[in-house]
Amino acid sequence: MLFKAFEPLALEREVIWYDQLGVGRSDRIDDASLLTVDRFLDELGAVIGGLSLERPHVHGHSWGAMLGLQYAAERAPEWTSLICANGLASVPRFEEEVRDLLAKLPGDVLDRTYGRELRGETDDPDYWVAQGEYMRVCRAHLFGEPRPGSHELDHVPDDDRSGGLPRDGSPQGLGHLRQA
Repeated sequence: MLFKAFEPLALEREVIWYDQLGVGRSDRIDDASLLTVDRFLDELGAVIGGLSLERPHVHGHSWGAMLGLQYAAERAPEWTSLICANGLASVPRFEEEVRDLLAKLPGDVLDRTYGRELRGETDDPDYWVAQGEYMRVCRAHLFGEPRPGSHELDHVPDDDRSGGLPRDGSPQGLGHLRQA
């Protein structure tokens, strides 16, 4: 079992995991032109159809959540449910929020964090100091102060469920399926 959290569910019903092509344990993709949202949507449909799953519960994590939302919006599948974990419901809303958060960063924090990541300099002690400054800005605190070491987002706005996915998206994470 990939994730211990799903072991109890697997005792009750069949759980099917898949890694989309180019990710995890699946075959590598050498041709970057194949890394398109439409191809990944087709792949999700092929997995469900190929396994003859009828009215499955679909669980998507991160990129898999975004892909599941896009599939549901475009193809109206006959799923029993779609469970989205740690994915974006609106890419335009996310981009707007990120721009607002980045504008609030003090001084050169962006270069001290992201710049160092790009340059492979994350072993610099100041990188971790800058990460702390970044986290103080990029957290929502709607229910009081978080516990020390916590990096949780306590509130997700529910007023924007549109926006779709960028067509040049790249794979990140797993798409997960389970059959009822």
